[in-house]
Amino acid sequence: MSQDWDLDDRQALTSVAVDTGHSGFITALAAGTRNGQPVFASGSEDATIRLWDAATGGIIDSLDAGGAVTSVAFGGPDRDIVVGVTDHGLVQRWDANSGAKLGDPLHHGAHPMYAAATVDIDGRCLLGVSGADQTLRIWDIVTAEPLAQVPVGQTVRSLSMAATGERLLAMVHGDIVGDADCLADSMAALWDVWAAERVRQPLQLSDRADVAVLGVLNGRAVLVQGLDVGADDFDFDPAGMDDLQLRDAVTGELLREFDDHGNGRCSTVELVTAAGRTWIVSGHEGGVVLLDDGLRQVGDAYDGHEGEAVDLVAVTETGGDLVIASVDDANSVHIRRATLPG
Repeated sequence: MSQDWDLDDRQALTSVAVDTGHSGFITALAAGTRNGQPVFASGSEDATIRLWDAATGGIIDSLDAGGAVTSVAFGGPDRDIVVGVTDHGLVQRWDANSGAKLGDPLHHGAHPMYAAATVDIDGRCLLGVSGADQTLRIWDIVTAEPLAQVPVGQTVRSLSMAATGERLLAMVHGDIVGDADCLADSMAALWDVWAAERVRQPLQLSDRADVAVLGVLNGRAVLVQGLDVGADDFDFDPAGMDDLQLRDAVTGELLREFDDHGNGRCSTVELVTAAGRTWIVSGHEGGVVLLDDGLRQVGDAYDGHEGEAVDLVAVTETGGDLVIASVDDANSVHIRRATLPG
């Protein structure tokens, strides 16, 4: 399954885990910019958000989130607005350049918030947040204008969004609602945000590939997902439960598969555009894997986590290369640079 391209893992920025500065478990990871330079943000149960220089792996700022952080995201025209959400129901924005808070919290409810994501549409950057209140809330991240509240009927643990034309799609992924296959550990549902309606039947996912992440490929909304164990044509195969699929998000049409890969359980996926194409980074029991837009593995898996399962990844571009941050079960952070094939 490995494409014959040169991916030089010797360009790792850190040969061992970096000092996170966090005193609690890291629960969130995102990529953005600070003063025009690529950075990562890590959120933790210790109620702080740390900003990392993607070029050096060094910590450059710490933000007080006011509660255990459950998700972080970047947005805005320059992707220099950082958002943190907490288990206290707080949604707060900061200027990543100065570390200053941007106004009052966008939301401070009675229920924990678990998921945040951003998307660009019609010249605006929108922020989506959801959690235990089972409601997807949308704001303009720059002006703080509230734009939508959509009841989604489930506790949301992760969120991704994609825009095609004027249509805004959101994939909410979290707790199971109603009857489910005995193999299912979570449920993911696709929503048309402006219409406030579900697009198709929810996916039922097992913890072997517990991912459902939206993106856009060649103008088409796509979904990188694990196997839908609730599908009528699902055929249980223990050896294939780690497989990933690329599907048309709206129709469900199968476009590509990443199977028989031997990297173990997958718990996180990120899509990023760099060097004129879309790349997919996935975190597994066996390390971090880079895939092209055909779900073909590029080079070997990064195994610097020494057997610990990778739970979080974030990706940014610098100088035509990808810089990948990853967090594992042992709360270790690794940052490495991957030279993309020409």
